[in-house]
Amino acid sequence: MTTPTTSQLEHILKLSKEKDILQEKLERIDQQIEAVYGGKATDASTPPSAVKTRKPRAKRAASSRGGLKEQILALLGSVGPDGLSVKDIAAKIGGKRGSVNVWFYTTGKKVDGLKKVGRGIFAFNGKAPAAATAEPSAEPTPAKIRKTRKTRKPRAVKSSTAESSATGSTIKDKVLEVLKSAGPDGLSVAEIADKIRGNKNSLTNWIYTAGKKVKELKKLGRGRFGLRG
Repeated sequence: MTTPTTSQLEHILKLSKEKDILQEKLERIDQQIEAVYGGKATDASTPPSAVKTRKPRAKRAASSRGGLKEQILALLGSVGPDGLSVKDIAAKIGGKRGSVNVWFYTTGKKVDGLKKVGRGIFAFNGKAPAAATAEPSAEPTPAKIRKTRKTRKPRAVKSSTAESSATGSTIKDKVLEVLKSAGPDGLSVAEIADKIRGNKNSLTNWIYTAGKKVKELKKLGRGRFGLRG
């Protein structure tokens, strides 16, 4: 089978639809003729076209039977090398003849073992795929895992509050101790902070708040402190 072009496929689909319409008209005419011979028509002079018959709805293939490919190949695999016509295949699987016809000239061309054995007749000598079955639903996923909350850093103790070290000494005690050993020249805030292993900014804040109440503490210059005589 040669690969048809897009325009050829569209033409095939159009012809298939026209063929279906003509086939339906022929079936309705046959039913009307049978109705006349069976005495169901009230007036023999009534033309057959006037007798309305209800068009039976085509049954859709059950989803549990698998997809179009699985149904067609399973059916052709069961009938042997003689194959079936597109019309018979569509009737047996409950599908539309046009859709089945187009499938053969598109997806069906890629199926190994599927071949055309006559005009509109196809056969399959390969292994038919198993019908698709519903996969078990995946276990419900747990709710979105919450991100580990960041540990909130404790607020720094205000410099005005006496901070105790591991030895029980407060900032005041530490500052007075290092200034006592520094002599009359005193120390800068940076030097004090380095010696007591404290934060310069926190120490500056302490000196200008709580430190102002310490009688022994004396300012010697810009950013420099010592002890009173």
